[in-house]
Amino acid sequence: MAQPASLTQRNGRTKSIELRESDGQDDGSLRFGALRVDLATHEARRAGRSLQLTPTTYRILVALLRAAPNLVSRSQLECEIGIQRPADRDTLDAHVNALRAVLDAPFAWPMLVTIREVGYRLADADAN
Repeated sequence: MAQPASLTQRNGRTKSIELRESDGQDDGSLRFGALRVDLATHEARRAGRSLQLTPTTYRILVALLRAAPNLVSRSQLECEIGIQRPADRDTLDAHVNALRAVLDAPFAWPMLVTIREVGYRLADADAN
């Protein structure tokens, strides 16, 4: 028997479907603003520019995209990347910083927003 999905998971799945189908295509990719991730090839692009992600930063980005523009809690991301002990929590910060360096540093406006002590979310400059 299938386990019921949490409200956050259901909202994330619904949002990802809306993101994929918003332009009339269901090509197996997630989109939010200028950001696109192809789930089949694991290719990520922002404004047409290829993003070089590690497997862990890729998983974090996909989790953020599935929930975008909503917040993803630190604990959700820790589960996503396999952190199980409190002593490993700095590991999440290191991976988020690595993602930020690839996703935001080369661009004029940041997409990765930190909600201190709570989590992270993606922001679209065009929506602000």
